[in-house]
Amino acid sequence: MKKTVVVAMVPIQPILIDNKKIIIDTFLEAAHHKAFHQKWITSKTWVELINHYYLPPIDKHLSSDDLQSAIQRTKWIVDKIETTKVIDEDLSM
Repeated sequence: MKKTVVVAMVPIQPILIDNKKIIIDTFLEAAHHKAFHQKWITSKTWVELINHYYLPPIDKHLSSDDLQSAIQRTKWIVDKIETTKVIDEDLSM
C-alpha cells in the first residue's frame, strides 16, 4: 500500500519563473522541507511540487528542463554536488 505524504506548506506569493536565481531559490526552499528528505525525487517531480505549492502563473510554470538548466548553470551547486554533496548543514544531495 502506498503511503501518501501530506505537506503543509504555506504558498508564497506567486512567482515569475524567469531567471536562474528564482528557480534555484525556490528549489532549495522546497528541498529543505523535511517531508522530502531521504527520498529520491526526479527533476520532473520537483517541478510538479514547486508548481503546486509555489503557485506561479500557469504561463510561467517551471519545467524539469528549466530546473536542470538552472542547476547546471549555478557553479556553487555543481561544485558541492560533485564534491561533498552537502549544500548546507540541513541539506545534502
